[in-house]
Amino acid sequence: MTKFFIKMLLLNFIIPCISFAEQLTGFTEELPGLIEVNGEEINGPVVDKVRKILKKANLKEEIKVFPWARSYEMAKRNKNYFIFPMAKNPEREKHFKFVGVLFK
Repeated sequence: MTKFFIKMLLLNFIIPCISFAEQLTGFTEELPGLIEVNGEEINGPVVDKVRKILKKANLKEEIKVFPWARSYEMAKRNKNYFIFPMAKNPEREKHFKFVGVLFK
């Protein structure tokens, strides 16, 4: 009985750690030609690149469209939230980790 209890206890700690990819929530806004919003669909070359990067890193994503100021504050205050695209500057570097260039 004790061995069974120990196995169950270990499974409760190990399985959640390895079974689920971490989810990130990304915020963006419509940028014609780069990010297109059509109802619930969010597409475009920048969105495709972000999704490809997250998939390669085995991260689940949810992308939402909000006004810039709201997106910026939510991403700044919450773990696992990000905003794209965003220009890099010293003030933003205090709050965000920049991981790559999406377009030039």
